Amino acid sequence: MQTTKEAEMSYVENTMMSDEILVLQGKVHWIIFMPTLSLFVIASVLYYALDQLLLSFVITCFAFMAAFRALIYYFTTELAVTDRRVLAKFGWIRRSTYELNLARVTGLNVEQSVMGRVLNYGNVVVRGMGGDMTPIPAINDPIAFRHQVLGEVEGRERQI
Repeated sequence: MQTTKEAEMSYVENTMMSDEILVLQGKVHWIIFMPTLSLFVIASVLYYALDQLLLSFVITCFAFMAAFRALIYYFTTELAVTDRRVLAKFGWIRRSTYELNLARVTGLNVEQSVMGRVLNYGNVVVRGMGGDMTPIPAINDPIAFRHQVLGEVEGRERQI
């Protein structure tokens, strides 16, 4: 049973070992709200310019659902690099977690579109031994995240 203090702590804080050090806390980029914004713009054009009330209402409902989903994703996703692991947690009710020891990281890929380069977001795929792949979509500043993970991996290798 969780204590009140444990329930208030984030997933990363709850799973860190006593002597583990948090190196970087990653964030989801605001770009995940673009589909919602696009739907609201389309609904507004349909309502004000084309006088399509019913279609505008339906699209507005979809926009609210997309906004709800994006908000949950934004506020419940936790990304972190510690001196020992890469951690990612997605979801609120249905939770997915990825934890990969830095000693098992074999590579890290960053995927950025042109817009991703301009707005500084992208997808990061952490590769581990045994073919493990941990995808982290729509991360803010993915190059810094990659740099920090690979820096920690290199630092661990020097210690060995």
